[in-house]
Amino acid sequence: SLIKALLCDILTTKEESTYGPLIDQVMSFIISNCSQKLSNNDIADHFSYNAEYLSRIFKKHTGLSPTQYRKTYSDFYLNSR
Repeated sequence: SLIKALLCDILTTKEESTYGPLIDQVMSFIISNCSQKLSNNDIADHFSYNAEYLSRIFKKHTGLSPTQYRKTYSDFYLNSR
């Protein structure tokens, strides 16, 4: 699907990131905690940001909300094992 293709692209270009430090940190946090069902609030609380703001800027840079990214990464990770 388009989301999986986008996620593959995001994951494979992680080392050449142009997202900025906050988005990189959020992505790393989500990947490190992919087995947990993190909400946007959980992720935002971890970084001391407002959930709506963090979700909006994350989606602006990646095309996915943090929870969509987590779910897609989890699905991709579990299906690629």
